[in-house]
Amino acid sequence: MHDRVCPPRRMRFSFESRCRIVQLIAQGASPQAASAACGASRATGYRLWRRYREGGFRALADRPSTPRRQPRRLPSEAEREILHWRCELGAGPAVIATIVERPSSTVHKVLRRAGCSRLPRARRDPRVRYERERPGELLHVDTKKLARFFEIGKRIRKDGINRSRRAGWQHLHVAIDDHSRLAYCEVLRSERKEECAAFLRRACAWYSASRASSSSACSPTTPRPTTRTSGATPAPSSGSRAATRGPTRPGRTARQRR
Repeated sequence: MHDRVCPPRRMRFSFESRCRIVQLIAQGASPQAASAACGASRATGYRLWRRYREGGFRALADRPSTPRRQPRRLPSEAEREILHWRCELGAGPAVIATIVERPSSTVHKVLRRAGCSRLPRARRDPRVRYERERPGELLHVDTKKLARFFEIGKRIRKDGINRSRRAGWQHLHVAIDDHSRLAYCEVLRSERKEECAAFLRRACAWYSASRASSSSACSPTTPRPTTRTSGATPAPSSGSRAATRGPTRPGRTARQRR
């Protein structure tokens, strides 16, 4: 621990402390006194003052740690050959090392130095952003299975005791209007076909009362057996039709998560 009189040792390595040492010297202090006031050595004070006189405050910035002379570094022709095979094949250091007959570690250093040690990410298909023109034209319907509990459990108390054995499950049914994002939710005992059909009838009635009648219901995931074998149309009075989409991805179910 450093006391309040002596500054921390790491302070000497910051750009601000270097500028402070130079400012103290420019104001008339000796390099030894200025460096001691900032927690640096006398040699550091003279070195920073010399760098300031040569290049100004820009010369006080951090310099790269790469040595000026590297006698064991590969020639530029060999590095260009490695980069050529990287662009041509898109292979890793192990494959390129076999072609150029050099160690894979050397090939990896060349690729990392050139900034191409990692291949660019493949482009994804553009997301199709859509929104229906009128409220009630499309409803997104989904369910979420939630575990019940009688009291707070082992994750909060951190004692490893399960106090909610056989508490069961409850299912959150969600319906969201595509245009207005108006949501209708119910917590039911199950997600069987009867419960889903009844929920959709109540949701359509609620949207009708809210001036957002439903003309179609869309499930964000592949249809389950409960929705395929529901028998009659879920909401015959509203004239709705069922619509399903392909396999889901995180961007498609964001409405239900929000």
